[in-house]
Amino acid sequence: MGAFSDAGNYRPISLTCILCKVYEKLLFKHLYSHVKGFISRNQHGFMEGKSCLSNLLESLQYIITFLDSEDPVDLIYLDFQKAFDKVAHERLLLKLESYGITGQVHDIIRNFLTGRSMAVRVGDHISSWEPVTSGFPQGSVLGPLLFILFINDMPQVTKFNTVLFADDSKVIGNAYYPEDIQTDIDCLSRWSEIWQMKFNVEKCGVLHIGESNPQHGYTLDGIQLKSVQKEKDLGVTWSAGKSLFDDHIREGIGKAKRMIAW
Repeated sequence: MGAFSDAGNYRPISLTCILCKVYEKLLFKHLYSHVKGFISRNQHGFMEGKSCLSNLLESLQYIITFLDSEDPVDLIYLDFQKAFDKVAHERLLLKLESYGITGQVHDIIRNFLTGRSMAVRVGDHISSWEPVTSGFPQGSVLGPLLFILFINDMPQVTKFNTVLFADDSKVIGNAYYPEDIQTDIDCLSRWSEIWQMKFNVEKCGVLHIGESNPQHGYTLDGIQLKSVQKEKDLGVTWSAGKSLFDDHIREGIGKAKRMIAW
């Protein structure tokens, strides 16, 4: 999506063959059984027994707990820049070693990710081939698991709860303590610099929830985060202010009326 002239709107394509996918599937089974005990409970994407629903329910539970104590909530939505394409191979392999993935399996994953080259083609013209040092092949079986292992330590750097669904992340904090929320954002910013997973500040935002919300401003990498009145979160629209689901209900009613009109 976006302007055809903007190179940032394009993604690399590196599809794998069926035989490769079968091999990945066999490796995935054993790899997952080894690492599932290490994966953060805050991660809901690509996990057995978890889904969009579990992510939303957990987020709602945190919000309700604050509101029941008459504390307003600031919901910080964070968005990575081309998340799956930016995972640095050497840093990923370093993290895999920390989870006890060494020896032959580590070598197989290294060989799977590295040694690839890509070129850009426009019409009949093709650029020179360049080595690929980050990201996963499109549609790979191992890619999602390797990605959540790469960002697995994100929730550990924040004081407030950081809820994840694959590359979608949000920090749910008490709006009466903006300094602590800003500290969490700064810690995540430092984490992103260390692991070369930059946030797309333009797509990040703050949702102020609660009638008495002071609506503090926050910055990420020195840039002011935009305040939003509503946010589409895994299919559910959250609303700012005191009525959390007003926009979602209106959208549902509008959709039903359009169906009736047909």
